[in-house]
Amino acid sequence: MRRHVAELEHELRSTKEQLHTTIEELETANQELRSTNEEFQSTNEELQSTIEEMETSKEELQSINEELTTINAELQLKMDEASTANNDMNNLIASTQIATIFLDNHLRIKRFTLQWSMCSISWTPMSDAHRRLYVKTGLPGA
Repeated sequence: MRRHVAELEHELRSTKEQLHTTIEELETANQELRSTNEEFQSTNEELQSTIEEMETSKEELQSINEELTTINAELQLKMDEASTANNDMNNLIASTQIATIFLDNHLRIKRFTLQWSMCSISWTPMSDAHRRLYVKTGLPGA
């Protein structure tokens, strides 16, 4: 019987040691879980902040996109108007039988009609023609 009691006492001590070890392991695991949970919460807060920033950026980009779409439509309209004006000018030039020459602000030839190239007019240097133009029109600078 003593032996049996000794075995039971030994088993009880062994069980207590195992219980103590298990409790320590559980406390360590709980601390690790709390630490991991805090890290997850911190990461979640950072992600929430990032999502809010991205939503703000998305709204800004949508606004900019709307502005660009409006500007693009306006530019397309201006291009269509310029194309129409250019076509009208080309049609006018092609349909008239008048010798015409178009000059830029520096009196360089920009465009001329086919009739102009067929004229038998003697060419005058542009600087002289410019002076004559002023004289004929009475503009200052002649």
